[in-house]
Amino acid sequence: MKFRVLVVEDEPDIQELLRLNLSMAGYLVDLACGVDDARKLIAQTPPDLVLCDWNLPGQSGVALLSWLRSDPVHFKTPVIMVTARDGDEEKAMAFERGTDDYVTKPFKNRELLARVGALLRRSSGAMHYDTLELDGLLLNHAERCLIAKNQKVSLGPTEYKLLSYLMRHPLRVHSRSHLLGRVWEEQGEVEDRVVDVYVARLRKAIAALGQEERIETVRSVGYRFLITERRQPGSAPESSGT
Repeated sequence: MKFRVLVVEDEPDIQELLRLNLSMAGYLVDLACGVDDARKLIAQTPPDLVLCDWNLPGQSGVALLSWLRSDPVHFKTPVIMVTARDGDEEKAMAFERGTDDYVTKPFKNRELLARVGALLRRSSGAMHYDTLELDGLLLNHAERCLIAKNQKVSLGPTEYKLLSYLMRHPLRVHSRSHLLGRVWEEQGEVEDRVVDVYVARLRKAIAALGQEERIETVRSVGYRFLITERRQPGSAPESSGT
């Protein structure tokens, strides 16, 4: 699966350098020049990681960081501040606001890519869980099944992978093309309607548990996984990794 990185940087040369190096390393890359653009992109296509400059036109990168950490949907998104500010107080402030890492300019491309890779490996640990529990639902990796109220239903490989991705990103609206890139990993070779076919199969499989309505169709956009209440930061369910 290819990870998606959002670069929030207003200097064209640095933005292009980051885009080029991340793309060559195999990441999908989105670009934003400011906080407003970044927030729109995050809402439309949630990234797996954000690289954010501090000094941005209008609102600062720290403002974007604070918004992410206060948002009930995106608060776990990993963030690396990439900035020319190298003072100890500024670094402390960034970490207090919730950044996961801090890289000062000028940076070495190889070191930055290593930090990106390390943070993504840590944050994507849910990909290797034994179980994932969310809002009364238990997704079992070893048995590839969904359990609810002591009832169990087995899932096919693709249905399992699709449900796993939706459960790890609840409430977010995912376009068909986005799901193709994350679940099938062959966005250019598989038609969008394939997503509809597998969503229908998944709903049918989990109907026995009364959970088919968990997957909501958002007209003209795609799908999202519903939970019974919007959880606040710090109370979101955790997967039990190994």
